[in-house]
Amino acid sequence: MKKILLLQLLLGLMLNCFSQTYQIIDNDADDRDTTELESLPWFGNNQYLNNLLDSMGYPSSADRIVGSDRVKYRVPIKFWVYRRSDGTGGPNLQNLQTYIDNLNRIYNTDNNTWIGFYLLCDIGFINDNKWFDIQGDGEAWNLIQNNKSSGCINIHIVGSYEQAAGIHIRARFFGRDGIVLNFGATVANANTTIAHEVGHYFELDHTHQYSNRGKCRKEAIDRNRTWPFIMFCPFGGGGPISQKICEATGDLLEDTPADPDLSNNRFNNLSACTFNALGDYNNSRDPWNDTYVAPPAGSQQPNSRNVMSYNRDRDCRIVFSRLQIAVMLYSIERGKSKNNKSSWKDEGAEYDEYEMDNFREVAITRNISINEIQERNFHQQYEEVGAVWTQCDVDWVRFVAPCNSNFDVFTFAMPNRTNADTRLTLFDNNSVQLAQNDDISPTNQFSRIQFNFIAGSEYFIRIENMSNLTTGYYALQIGQFSIIGNATLCTSGSYSVQNMPTCATVTWSSIPAGIVSFNPTGPTPNSSTKLTKINNGTALLIATVAYSNSPINYTYEKYIGVGVPIIKGWFNSPTNSNEPLAASSSFEFIWNDACYTKMISTNMDITANTTVTWQDAGNSGGVTWYQNGNNLNFYFSNLYQWAYFRVIATNSCGSQSWLYRFRSVYENCEGGGPSLRVTLSPNPVTSIINITLIDRRDMKKQKEIVEIRMLDKMGNIKQKWSYSKGSGTQTRQVNVNSLPADIYNIMVFDGMNWATEKFIKQ
Repeated sequence: MKKILLLQLLLGLMLNCFSQTYQIIDNDADDRDTTELESLPWFGNNQYLNNLLDSMGYPSSADRIVGSDRVKYRVPIKFWVYRRSDGTGGPNLQNLQTYIDNLNRIYNTDNNTWIGFYLLCDIGFINDNKWFDIQGDGEAWNLIQNNKSSGCINIHIVGSYEQAAGIHIRARFFGRDGIVLNFGATVANANTTIAHEVGHYFELDHTHQYSNRGKCRKEAIDRNRTWPFIMFCPFGGGGPISQKICEATGDLLEDTPADPDLSNNRFNNLSACTFNALGDYNNSRDPWNDTYVAPPAGSQQPNSRNVMSYNRDRDCRIVFSRLQIAVMLYSIERGKSKNNKSSWKDEGAEYDEYEMDNFREVAITRNISINEIQERNFHQQYEEVGAVWTQCDVDWVRFVAPCNSNFDVFTFAMPNRTNADTRLTLFDNNSVQLAQNDDISPTNQFSRIQFNFIAGSEYFIRIENMSNLTTGYYALQIGQFSIIGNATLCTSGSYSVQNMPTCATVTWSSIPAGIVSFNPTGPTPNSSTKLTKINNGTALLIATVAYSNSPINYTYEKYIGVGVPIIKGWFNSPTNSNEPLAASSSFEFIWNDACYTKMISTNMDITANTTVTWQDAGNSGGVTWYQNGNNLNFYFSNLYQWAYFRVIATNSCGSQSWLYRFRSVYENCEGGGPSLRVTLSPNPVTSIINITLIDRRDMKKQKEIVEIRMLDKMGNIKQKWSYSKGSGTQTRQVNVNSLPADIYNIMVFDGMNWATEKFIKQ
């Protein structure tokens, strides 16, 4: 009898083990057993995650760069949409676009995770009343196992899901991971449930993980609390003496504050997105008697904005911590998703910021305005079965004509990118084809349509890829307007907007005020104006164009040099970083930061369209110098030495010169300080800019360039170029012709360090 009972017990345990083939993540079940939990390489060792980020070159929090180009892992999403048997209910294409937009907003705009998302072309639509409304986790598991694609994240969207907004189910012994979303609970435009569930897919736990457990699993509020000499954790948990408790309990991450589970309390205010220290809550202390309201020094209150929290106001959840990002990158590089990393890192899947736009539907088709340049591409997608790349991307754009006029719709090349072979087709809002063009010429595979548009009418433009084995890039534009006139204004001259339609009016202005005057200022149907010089300097001309049938105004800009040139700027030094330039000035620099010693360089802001020449003004031996673009670079060989230089600035209106003298004070020391400097020429620039990296410790030594990034004033990456390391190339030329006139930052990487400089695009 005992043997039979033992066999029955063993059989029951085995059946129970193999029947639990999945774990539910998002209903407070323990999603990791003790063995799995303690096998994680960051269990009790968060330094592992910091080392991982360092090894991958992930920036520190202070150096984060904003912009879509920072995506390094392009993760495809396969949507499975469940509708009623008659095809009604569930999300439409606009809702799916919102899901993708929310993912990329959380992962790329609000956080620099290096992870981006795009839609697989084939959406799985399933019309069956049986699966439109599901009642429990078992039904969700069946959906995930019955409908799945490989190499992507499968997200199932049902009409309603009993008592859940979303859920991630993780396969334990066989099958696949998957996410199920309750459409009725996640349709809001800013809802973050999808980002929360995808975080689970990438192995993140809740910030309140194990909050209902005891000392062996519940997270300590105090970030510096360590395990005692004597402890008793028979079912896992705990760690060696002096190990931080927060690294081996809860979500195992020291940079996510302890969380008591915000869903069951009143720790956060709806719509305020802040922790409510005066709220009505239970479980207000941890097992060590610390409170969430007043945590010990060096610790924080619960973060109600963390994506992985149970904040009742889901719109507030927009933040990942640095170590949470590390866990997700670990999942891709070394964890459960590592088999997909090669295809997810492949640039063949690089998508543009307008995705998803593969469908002609008013609600999801992106708009384009007159003269706006949209940089786009046709991305590929990886098919794991057969290990092949396929191409199904097609772009749709919506255009509302601002007036009756003949406009060109055309595509053209993006600098330093593989050219797409495009075909343009123009439709009216009834899907009637109006015009089509494949190639501009036998040698130009871009496309151009000229059409007489009707004011206020809605048009749709389809851009197709005629070379579907290539990830090709193109820019799209409607109309081509710019300000024409002399680059330099000595006394007066005429300026106008070229190709301006007769239904438009122009108003003229400039930045800064007081450099030029306009006659007429506008608004006027005549695109021309007469400029008259008021003072010397650089003026940014602005033509604001308004159309009679459009509420939107369009602006065009042009930098011009006015009068004889002037120079503004500063000399760079460790203690005088913004020393003003002045005629016949004497500067004595106190060198207290090594690597700057013996070297002084200028950062010039010079009147547009001006030639700058530096001259030796009587230096003796021991002063080494050279002109780099508009800047002067020089260094001393001796202490207490004087250097004399004259700068001459010339344009078509005349020239001016300034004399400067410098003296070295303290001698050089080794190490410390920034090691690189970027030099640019010309600056301002209209099209081609020359970029050089210089070693600050040896001004004659140039450094190899392996990456260049062009950023606007908001920190968004506008263009990026990468080069093979070891090529030895020390000067690069890049084309910035497509950038609108403005001030930009350029970042240059030598393989180990970054250097930054500003330039003006005219």
